[in-house]
Amino acid sequence: MARLSREGFVDFKVVGDLELEAALKKLPLVAQKKVFRPALRAAARPILVSAKARVPVKTGKLRRSLRVRSIRRTRKRIGVKVVSFFVGEAFYGGPVEFGHFAGRRTRISRRNQRKGRAASSFGETRIWVKPQPFLRPALDENRERSKGILRKTIHNNLNKVAKRLSRKSTARLRRAIGKTV
Repeated sequence: MARLSREGFVDFKVVGDLELEAALKKLPLVAQKKVFRPALRAAARPILVSAKARVPVKTGKLRRSLRVRSIRRTRKRIGVKVVSFFVGEAFYGGPVEFGHFAGRRTRISRRNQRKGRAASSFGETRIWVKPQPFLRPALDENRERSKGILRKTIHNNLNKVAKRLSRKSTARLRRAIGKTV
């Protein structure tokens, strides 16, 4: 299930795969990071490609600035995001995605404010520029594909990490046995 959270991130919850959930809870946080981060990056890749194809282009800066970045890990959250908003030379990603006002603000004198005269009567030149969404449609278009990639990659990475952990634990056990004998 995917939903937009308060912070503006899209949350994916793995529901119904009890074996996967149980296996993930057994892993330490460092191993969980090694399982999730590459899987999330792989799942975000089709969204990034689609967003780059949909972004309106004048100079190409916004398209070049789109990236997949890791978010700060907490105890409850490991993740990645597709970003460009308000960063570097292509700071205008947010206004393009969500829309904005363009033009010059007109100043209303206090005397005209008291008389109740509106700014439009003084030649308000600001117009609303319609949004040209590129990230949200890219997410909607690739949602199921990303879920499939995420699930497959988590399973593969989980198997790899489990093999590594079992090799390390048997090596430690052999060293411990060798020291005691």
